[in-house]
Amino acid sequence: MKRFCFGSAVCATFISMHTIALYAATINPGDILVLQGGPSDPQVDDVAAVYRVDAITGNRELISGRGVGTGLPLLEGGGIALGPNREIYVTDPYFNLDTLEREGRIVRIDPETGNRTLISGPGRGAGPAFGGIFGGPGQLQVTDDGTVFLREDTRIFAVNPLTGDRTLVSSNDMGAGPNLLGPIGIHVDTALGIVVGDPILQHFVQVDPTTGNRTLLGSLPINIQRDFIVRDSIAIVLAGPSLANALFFADLNSGAVTPISGIVGAQLLGAGPTFDGNNVDLLRPGQLIVGGNNTSIDGGPRTLFQVDVATGNRTVISGSGVGAGDEITSLHDLVVVPVPEPDAFGLALLGFLVIASVIANRICHGASA
Repeated sequence: MKRFCFGSAVCATFISMHTIALYAATINPGDILVLQGGPSDPQVDDVAAVYRVDAITGNRELISGRGVGTGLPLLEGGGIALGPNREIYVTDPYFNLDTLEREGRIVRIDPETGNRTLISGPGRGAGPAFGGIFGGPGQLQVTDDGTVFLREDTRIFAVNPLTGDRTLVSSNDMGAGPNLLGPIGIHVDTALGIVVGDPILQHFVQVDPTTGNRTLLGSLPINIQRDFIVRDSIAIVLAGPSLANALFFADLNSGAVTPISGIVGAQLLGAGPTFDGNNVDLLRPGQLIVGGNNTSIDGGPRTLFQVDVATGNRTVISGSGVGAGDEITSLHDLVVVPVPEPDAFGLALLGFLVIASVIANRICHGASA
């Protein structure tokens, strides 16, 4: 268990990503929640929507937006995260016709009804205003005590979900260390605290939640592209020379990188259709979910892949003809409902035990990062 404090007023407890309470709801352990977005149209409500995807059947079910649930309409859609009681949080930028400016807000969704409630943004919560730059996956995370972390461009906020109050944790004008130039994602790791990626810096960056200071975490010999997850100082990263078409382990302490699956240089690691990935999350030990384009199909809807860490094999589990329900045409972000596991479940198990066999397999077959 770790407790992070921001100044003197806001504290958050981070135990693990796998202590979410169980209760009867629309969503179940192992389900994949997908935020589908679209260009904001002031004349059309609910352009964005949240879908539940069954990881076994691939079936897709609309659970909020586009006529399901009441409350604030979802407009463009940004990032998605789960709270400690499986409440769903999404970021939603929009164009305010009264001020003629872009604004941003955080919306909470009841998974049973699909109803949407404003948590923080214009009209709710004190503190620095969001600026409306809410694009990209992995920009939102919720800790076990419900504190909502948001990375909005180069600014990092901690948001109180009860009051909506916003505390600026770090920005290029707050805290020492290298400025963020093109950050992606945000994760709160038990070992490292707040971590963001920066493709321009070609580093992951550790952010001190008390001072806002930023520290580079090892130079990475890969092009960080879109999304990543972090557990116990190990990251799983979507990267590639041009497209995000491969997965890597990255040790954030040493900077060591090991390929898992996809196109790495002139080699294809693992069997199955290749992807241009937008999003990644952990399904269960040794199994990852990747959302993006199926590069073996010209155009078409977005696809969800299951990737086996040990072999690198890729299997389509939803989309591209797999599963029933509305096709996902604009995948902004996804999150997997955690499957309860023993405490040893984190990337310490997934990474440090499995990575030995992965490295041995790469060495035997002459592959390298």
